[in-house]
Amino acid sequence: MSMVDNLVNRPGSMNMLKVQKGTRATRPDSTTGVAVEMLNLRRAFGGVKALDGFSIKVEPGELIALLGPSGSGKTTALRVLAGLEAADYGKIIVDNRDVTHLPAHRRDMGMVFQAYSLFPNMTALGNVAFGLRIRRVSSAERKRRAARLLELTGLSGEANRYPHQLSGGQQQRVALARALAIEPRVLLLDEPLSALDAAVRARLRDEIRRIQMDVGTTTVFVTHDQEEALSIADKVGVMKDGRLQQVGTPFQIYNEPANAFVASFVGSVNRLPGVAVATGRVQVMGETVQVGAARAGENWSPGTRVEVLVRPESLSVVQDPAGSGRLVSRTFLGAMLRVGVAVPGHKDEIFAMVPAAEAAWAIPGESVRLALSGAPLFVMEYNGIAS
Repeated sequence: MSMVDNLVNRPGSMNMLKVQKGTRATRPDSTTGVAVEMLNLRRAFGGVKALDGFSIKVEPGELIALLGPSGSGKTTALRVLAGLEAADYGKIIVDNRDVTHLPAHRRDMGMVFQAYSLFPNMTALGNVAFGLRIRRVSSAERKRRAARLLELTGLSGEANRYPHQLSGGQQQRVALARALAIEPRVLLLDEPLSALDAAVRARLRDEIRRIQMDVGTTTVFVTHDQEEALSIADKVGVMKDGRLQQVGTPFQIYNEPANAFVASFVGSVNRLPGVAVATGRVQVMGETVQVGAARAGENWSPGTRVEVLVRPESLSVVQDPAGSGRLVSRTFLGAMLRVGVAVPGHKDEIFAMVPAAEAAWAIPGESVRLALSGAPLFVMEYNGIAS
């Protein structure tokens, strides 16, 4: 019985597994994933360094998301791992074996692209079975395994439909089933959901996560969508200019950023002016607050001007006729409102979060008072951005 057979027949295998904040969910006993290491990879296109000393390790059965802006090198890293691009320097180790110079077809990896790349003249069943046919698996066996994977991806009823008869989300699930049919040691996903609308994207990312956890395949997922990366991954690697800025759990990336770029790129931040008053302590918004040495970055002399990065949810805002702030914008986000406040001497709006049920008063023009209600996210020496 194959890996897929075991999963489809396991009682409750179709139930969604929940991931605790900052922890990794329990996986099936028979994890099939392997360790993957990319070591000091360098890749240049002309004078542009797409990868500049990129290194990362993925544990067996782990799903890691590579997150970064356009041009950060995340797709190049995935293509080098797949063998679709050759690194100028560095090594790729899979299951303790150096595969750096192996061609793509010998790396035993499955890849799902943004554009689906389904064969239009084949049914869903035929598309899923295609890789098995190339590997000379018998007709009966490939039909059986393809049918099992369509069942696993919830597409049993669409087996005989052609790609043009399927929705975008269904086509992407067929592409996922096709990649999994060959039972790859590593699954690579290159922006697989970016062409879908928001509602379908959210549902399908949960499906991908469920299937990946059921199968236990080591997975590298490339995305530019922060919410997608934080919601689907065991770990997130944030990239910029071909370099890894930080790798950690979603909780660590969001709450304990390694530098100002990570703090600003993942989620929203306010940049507030402050002054260092002692080792690990800064004054901001009239309050003296403690910041960890790692967040402060270095110990500044008392009086040094600093920038304090604060999440909107770490600020409280209350109606106050005597307050120095003025509410200038409000954005409805379901249970919460994001409000923008203008403060004298600060050139940008300062954003805070307010429970929508308690915010009937939050009308542009209201006088308000802001206060720090949570710890600063990151502190760095003043560079002229904050005013």
